[in-house]
Amino acid sequence: MSESITVDSRAFIRDLNRLSSRNHKKAIKKSLTEGAKVTVKEARRGLRMAVGKTAFKKSKKTGKSIASGIRYSAQKNTLDNGVKVHIMKDFRLKFYEKGTVDRHTKRGYDRGKIAKTNFFTNSLSRCEEQAFSKVQETFRNEVLRGNRR
Repeated sequence: MSESITVDSRAFIRDLNRLSSRNHKKAIKKSLTEGAKVTVKEARRGLRMAVGKTAFKKSKKTGKSIASGIRYSAQKNTLDNGVKVHIMKDFRLKFYEKGTVDRHTKRGYDRGKIAKTNFFTNSLSRCEEQAFSKVQETFRNEVLRGNRR
């Protein structure tokens, strides 16, 4: 998913060239995190459709819901690494995404299986355009804001 952002505007490119490197990096990081927030929101919505209301119920043991395991992380040097949205903060999400096989005990008792839902993959494909447009919009606003300072 390495999409590039292209903006065809000479005034915008002129404003972008006027930014300092620090403000340039700040604008990139801010725009990427805003796009990641859109993706996380859509992934949580997809989890709710797949699992139901239990996705947002807090666990008595940990005090956190399953949906809180969908997170984004931004590295300090965003130009190299970017922003990552992942579901591995809570290991149980992996089972809802990929499913499990039928499980049985040694004595033969059936423990069932979790059906494959692909909630994360589906939500990524649903919100891709929305996230990219949010990245472009935020980047443009940050560049304009940086030049006003």
